[in-house]
Amino acid sequence: MHISLADKGDWSCEHAGGGDKASKLFNLIVYEKITFTENTTIQTVKEGTNATILCEVKGEPQPNVTWHYNGQPITLETNSTKFRILADGLLINSVTQNDTGEYTCRAYQVNPIASDMQERTVLLKIEHKPIWTYMNVVKERYTFINGTATLKCEAIAEPPANFTWYRSKKQIHNDKHYRIESGNYVSTLHIRVDNEDVFNVYKCKVKNHLGSIERALTLKRGEKPPTPKDMQLRGYNSNTFDIVVNHPRSTDVADPLMKVTGYRIEYMTELEFKKDLGKWTNAKRKEFAYEEGATFLISNLEANTSYLVRAASRNLAGYSDWTKVEKFHTLSLTPTNANSATSLTSFYTAKHWLLGFAVMSLHFSKNLAFGCRAQQKQQLLLQLVTGSCTSLSL
Repeated sequence: MHISLADKGDWSCEHAGGGDKASKLFNLIVYEKITFTENTTIQTVKEGTNATILCEVKGEPQPNVTWHYNGQPITLETNSTKFRILADGLLINSVTQNDTGEYTCRAYQVNPIASDMQERTVLLKIEHKPIWTYMNVVKERYTFINGTATLKCEAIAEPPANFTWYRSKKQIHNDKHYRIESGNYVSTLHIRVDNEDVFNVYKCKVKNHLGSIERALTLKRGEKPPTPKDMQLRGYNSNTFDIVVNHPRSTDVADPLMKVTGYRIEYMTELEFKKDLGKWTNAKRKEFAYEEGATFLISNLEANTSYLVRAASRNLAGYSDWTKVEKFHTLSLTPTNANSATSLTSFYTAKHWLLGFAVMSLHFSKNLAFGCRAQQKQQLLLQLVTGSCTSLSL
């Protein structure tokens, strides 16, 4: 026997035989699971209009409904002017971009026999004209002849906008000088600089059917930064290189904006270099800011591994040529005799430095006093180097 909602109510059962008439009354309760009549998962409305997200729920007994925005309950006590809960949905007044997100209609059904909970979520998108992702951007960029330049244009819009680039009021297309990469919310113009004509004003225009915006970026000629003198390994262990990039900051640069501001260090294992056929395309890289006397740490390296390392200086116009490639080797995780020898060499190097310091101190001071009371300078220095002098006071 098929039971439907129409069958609910009071029923009676009567005895049809002879004799006294007998009957039994009972109430039939029919339960119906929760179902939604709508199945839309994405809804788009224009900015400034009212939006109604439908959620018509069926079930017996009639389910209770609550609404959530991005996982958080919507309470009318604090949002009475923004939201209004309808019998079959949620009304949102004067939508803005801040109303973009997921709206969940959650239906509850509680009864003595079984309870149920179902929900449906709608992604609300607000159509709007393009707006800049970043309002404050540097509008002057620098590069140099035979270098490259990258101009970026970022804006959000719904639906996503089209990006176009212009130079001298002419639209730019991909050719030997220009390469354009565009996505939904960003466009990048790559410029190959091989003549003076590329130093110009470039315009980026962003447009959808609701409106358009544009921004001008000026590409100016700068100076290529000088290549660092050299690169040295100051210290190392099983997973880190401590690197010194020797490059005194030039003080005679014609344009102060063209001073060296930092360095880029690239590195890869010797095995990776061979697998890539001598190319640096897949090399790891780290950027460092310029700081007088600073050293730069390259970490997370593999133990007992040879690395090829190179460096370039950086200024507002771009990067210098690379230094000579150096090969450095990390230590093994297991101590070896070679490591002990390295430590021993460091010990004697420190003593030699201390000896030099003592000679200079004796030369410039007549009143230098040592913890060891030696009568002859030669004896004093001998004691200092051999370690028999245990205290030193200046």
